[in-house]
Amino acid sequence: MKKFASTLNIGAIRTSNQDQVCISHLKGLDLMLVCDGMGGANAGDVASKLCKDYIEQAFIKKPSFYCDAAFFDSYCVIKSTLG
Repeated sequence: MKKFASTLNIGAIRTSNQDQVCISHLKGLDLMLVCDGMGGANAGDVASKLCKDYIEQAFIKKPSFYCDAAFFDSYCVIKSTLG
């Protein structure tokens, strides 16, 4: 059995953590994802959660998904949501 762990740091600007971590295992494949909260940018917490949720759902739907396409698609979701 594989074991994974993660730790995050709030950084020097924010008083709360804006980063997101996802660790998933499906059908013999692992997804380990860190979405950075964008260094104190406004709505960094929303952007990192949107990205994590989108890529995690893509992995759940099709564990062998094409990463580059999912990352681009998550960028489009963030851009359309946050402007």
